Amino acid sequence: MTKQTKNRLQISKRTALGAALLVCSGCVSGGGPSLAGLNPFNKNAEPTQTAGMETSESKGITGTVAATAQGARGQVSTMSSAVKSAYGKTTSSIAGIFSPKSEEMVDAMGQTIPADDPLRLDNKPDSIGPEVFVANGQLWETTGDLDKALENYNKALKAEPTNAPALASVARLKFRQSLYKEASDYFRQAVQSAPNDASLYNDWGLALSKLGEHEEAAKTIQKALAIAPGTARYANVLASVQFDAGQSDKALETLTQHNKPAVAHFNMAYLEFNQGNYDRARLQLNKALSFEDDASDDSAVRRAIDRSKELLARLDGPAGQIANVAQAAPQAYDAAKQLSQTVNQVMATSQQPGAEPTADQPAANPVAGPFTLPPDFYKQPAAQTAQQPSDTSSR
Repeated sequence: MTKQTKNRLQISKRTALGAALLVCSGCVSGGGPSLAGLNPFNKNAEPTQTAGMETSESKGITGTVAATAQGARGQVSTMSSAVKSAYGKTTSSIAGIFSPKSEEMVDAMGQTIPADDPLRLDNKPDSIGPEVFVANGQLWETTGDLDKALENYNKALKAEPTNAPALASVARLKFRQSLYKEASDYFRQAVQSAPNDASLYNDWGLALSKLGEHEEAAKTIQKALAIAPGTARYANVLASVQFDAGQSDKALETLTQHNKPAVAHFNMAYLEFNQGNYDRARLQLNKALSFEDDASDDSAVRRAIDRSKELLARLDGPAGQIANVAQAAPQAYDAAKQLSQTVNQVMATSQQPGAEPTADQPAANPVAGPFTLPPDFYKQPAAQTAQQPSDTSSR
């Protein structure tokens, strides 16, 4: 190796070493990551330039490092701005939610809540509508506090005297308290405010029936059926009113027109059962059971058949036998009482002075005196009835 070649190798090594030092110290004019640039008190300092130490290879290395550093600074700056923006939006959102006095409120997503939004915390209504008092009263009624319920209904009527739901609520509350006259008056007002509400006519008819106005009650319930034709509930109520008025045939006709035959006969049996007519109830139950073949295709018929069997079993069981005896007891009592009165009259006549016993009139026993029944015979036994079914939903 010649001396000239050795010199060239030494120069190359020195050049590479210098380039490495420039990269680490940041003293290159290419704008590398100088430590002086991170000093906030040295923003205007000029970077130190070193001449005669750069080669084409060193420029490429320093340029890459500088570009990488610049990109990293840009990413950090962008991330910082994004975090700052998100923090600002979150702070504004939270402040908006918990600041009801602010003119523009925002939700959790940073969206402005309209000023007329009913869910705004600062949106207070000018007045409370009657529907709020009605709903509140119904809640009180479910708890059993009827006084509180009536108080809220009256507040609703004070806000709107012709409010139909409030009038109907008061009417039903009065009916629940067995104040049928007051209930009827409120139902009349409710019907005037809501003339197309079938349920009001139905309930009004029930109140009239409780007052003994069966004919007027039937007409009122028929108006409910005219508004809502085919409604079985209204038809069953109408049949009940007709039955209470002594029109059992018309009641059965009404039930048959609006129910399946099995359902109609079961409902009629239930009316007879409640009235104490157990033989007639048994007759209607047997008629209902004659449609048992239709039970597989109709759920309503199946329920009527099942309940007919249950009620018939009660009538034929021990409780039913007791009920039959209790039902027959008044008739036996009347017959025995009439017989006793007849015997006493005969005995009294036979003891009259100068009266001679006849062939068909036995003489009174002078020792025992006239024939008398036991002292407690005239005490009519208390009627014992069978247990009534608790489920009337099939009606």
